[in-house]
Amino acid sequence: MDAEKRIASQDADAKELLLHLAERDYKGCIVSIQRLAELKEEIKERYSQGSFDEEFYRLRLAFFEFKVPETLPEPKSIIVVAVPRPQAQATFSFGGKKTALILPPTYVAYQQTTDHVAEFLTGILKEKGYKIARTALPLKLLAVRSGLAEYGMNNISYVSGFGSFFQLVAFYSDLPCREDSWREARMMKQCENCQACRRSCPTHAISSDRFLLHADRCIVFHNEKKGDVPFPSWIDSSWHNCLYGCLHCQRVCPEDGHFMNWIVEREEFSQEETELLLKGATALPTATLEKLKNLDLADPDSLDNLPRNLRAFFGSSKGDLEHKHIEGGEEGIMSEMIAYCGLDCKECKAFKATLAKDIEWKKQIAKHWTEELKVKFKPEDVDCNGCKSDMISGWCRKICKIRPCAREKKIRTCAHCDNYSCDMLKEFLSKEEPVATKNLEKIRKTLEF
Repeated sequence: MDAEKRIASQDADAKELLLHLAERDYKGCIVSIQRLAELKEEIKERYSQGSFDEEFYRLRLAFFEFKVPETLPEPKSIIVVAVPRPQAQATFSFGGKKTALILPPTYVAYQQTTDHVAEFLTGILKEKGYKIARTALPLKLLAVRSGLAEYGMNNISYVSGFGSFFQLVAFYSDLPCREDSWREARMMKQCENCQACRRSCPTHAISSDRFLLHADRCIVFHNEKKGDVPFPSWIDSSWHNCLYGCLHCQRVCPEDGHFMNWIVEREEFSQEETELLLKGATALPTATLEKLKNLDLADPDSLDNLPRNLRAFFGSSKGDLEHKHIEGGEEGIMSEMIAYCGLDCKECKAFKATLAKDIEWKKQIAKHWTEELKVKFKPEDVDCNGCKSDMISGWCRKICKIRPCAREKKIRTCAHCDNYSCDMLKEFLSKEEPVATKNLEKIRKTLEF
């Protein structure tokens, strides 16, 4: 009888905890500590299957620890909590204009939120004789497997009533958990007939064949890197939309429609302050540092990569936009994604389908090419990393005469050729979109002959 009473009391303690969380407009879930091994195994299996880009895994996932700290000798459960969080806004004055840049949920007050939940849980559980300990776990996967959240097609986790505007926090505890709602990871039913996020993602990091993001293609992965790592040439400057992170997919998601206007006004930076930040100045005024602290951007890592991220919107402090300037004084149109003929490889369907690793899209393109050229194309013939790469599409291999000519002459584009514009190029440009001609002419203006 005593054992039954103890179990009933423990169950009541767990239910009471979840009620306390709900009273604060949080949502929580408790799972058995036995799930820790399954969580570890799933990450290990995904890695061994090659689901994670190697660099992404090393930088973002390798820090996970699936070992309970010694401060909690008899762990029995993992408590997962979702805390609703807004976007934050920082306004920068530059060039006579004010530009408001967004920081998505969790970028501001992340540690404070974690500490607040820890304090809240400790206050409730201590009275019952229980303790908690911090975790370093894959929170999205934990929340989805626990039943608290579901994946969206964009690989972001969603909680009912919160959309994707929340922060996840998890703690080990010695609070017993006899039953939980552990389940296989799954995608929301709402995503089954919706392609909004996939269509809106300019980098094609979201594919139709899985809800695991191609993280190496996500803007977030790149704008969180160290400041001395430039953005890849294939990321167009117009794709940047947040100071850190990215909201392309969330802005079009029906599940997030009610939360997109939930923006907290934070700090405003003057022209002088913006210029200092663009320069990467290490000696900042006290007032500027305080503003950065309020945005959680005063730590060494943020001060390191903030200048690069700002330049994506404003350029250098001298007013020369970095994304429109490269070594030698030539315009940004000279990037390696501009083909020899002047076309922009980033806008090519074959290039986009390759980035997205979308086999169905490749099949459609291959079918179209087969019908147009009366030559058989396979989906793998669509694979292309751009005209100047070593992997070009079957279409270009079969019909393009300009590429082999330019490579033989060892020129960057036809605009660099002494025989510009030759009959072969004129014939090609007469059949193509005007953008190719405009690109080449723009390059010509930067060159001296």
